[in-house]
Amino acid sequence: MGLLSQADAAETHERLITSAAEVRRLTADEAAQYLPVKLRGVVTFIDEPLFSRFLQDDTAGIYFRGLTNGPELEAGQIVELEGFAGPGEYAPLVEARHVRIVGKGTLPEAKPTSFEQMSTGREDSQFVDVVGVVRSIQPEEPSPCYWLEVATGGGRLMVYTRHLPAKKA
Repeated sequence: MGLLSQADAAETHERLITSAAEVRRLTADEAAQYLPVKLRGVVTFIDEPLFSRFLQDDTAGIYFRGLTNGPELEAGQIVELEGFAGPGEYAPLVEARHVRIVGKGTLPEAKPTSFEQMSTGREDSQFVDVVGVVRSIQPEEPSPCYWLEVATGGGRLMVYTRHLPAKKA
């Protein structure tokens, strides 16, 4: 028996995943079955040069990849995303085949979290709020973003952000 392509594997399943939380709950073996996915949510972060694409629906946030000729996305847009689940490098993700911009939305409320919670990996792809002290800032080339080293009560984090607070004169 020959190997199926990822797209063919997705078409052989009847189960349709309709929430980011469902994708996140998949085991590595389930994610490797490339189950079809259809999500609707808000883009929370996008940086194409660094392949950073995140969407959050009412259940959770998720990383998506694979889209090469899609619409120009920006944070705050509501989109419908179709594709299939994949195992990712360390967590399930969505391999996008089609993305349609539905409209402009608002970013979800950031979930307060701690260094300890983030260090487990359970908060991967989630829209979170962390309190700490910025220790250093480095621009990330070729992206218009910055890496911030943030000291928190439990340790230090590297935070990736597009906007820095500006001090008005």
